[in-house]
Amino acid sequence: MKYVKAICIIVAFGIAISWFICSQRKEVMEEQLVYEVAKSPDDIKNQTLKYLNSLYEDEFTVVSATAPSIVESFARIMVKSKKYSDQIFLVKRSCKNGNVSFSDNYFTLYMKKDADLYVQEIVNQVLSDVQISTKFTEYDRPKKLDAKSNFNDYVAMGGSLFFYITITSRKELEEKERLDVMERFSNEKFRCTVIFCSGRSEFRYSIDSDYDIRKYN
Repeated sequence: MKYVKAICIIVAFGIAISWFICSQRKEVMEEQLVYEVAKSPDDIKNQTLKYLNSLYEDEFTVVSATAPSIVESFARIMVKSKKYSDQIFLVKRSCKNGNVSFSDNYFTLYMKKDADLYVQEIVNQVLSDVQISTKFTEYDRPKKLDAKSNFNDYVAMGGSLFFYITITSRKELEEKERLDVMERFSNEKFRCTVIFCSGRSEFRYSIDSDYDIRKYN
């Protein structure tokens, strides 16, 4: 009986420690940077770099910024990345009731290589002698992803209609071939928009939220 009580005490103690560690980790993860209301363009620039440096291991340069407008309630800030061939991506800065927040689409740079490989592997199961290009068109990182997410996480969340694939062929592809490609993405449960180009012909398809194939022309 004493042995059973001792085991119970040890287990309870272990659970308590685990809860404490998890709660501390959660507190750290949920910690967010606090920004003051910007008083100058330099303040916006410095806040943007502070935000990015807190999330990513790269060197950033603010290229340009536009102020909020009637159409858009956020400032558009274009930022250059050194790690990814000096490419430019978007940072959005919002200020509501004195609270400043940021969002970005930096993931469109560091996921690009893996996205190309993923799409090429699927398309090549059906087609050969075609050119394939991919493009993320999201303005923000999807809510299901965090700053540490990779392209496998993007696939796991089901892709996005904002993920564009362009397949260019010298010869006119038959509809059966185009549908075969789309069925592969549907089976993968990967939402995307696919454009087939050959000569003057262009056919647009997508995998919708139910992973069904849609044709637009």
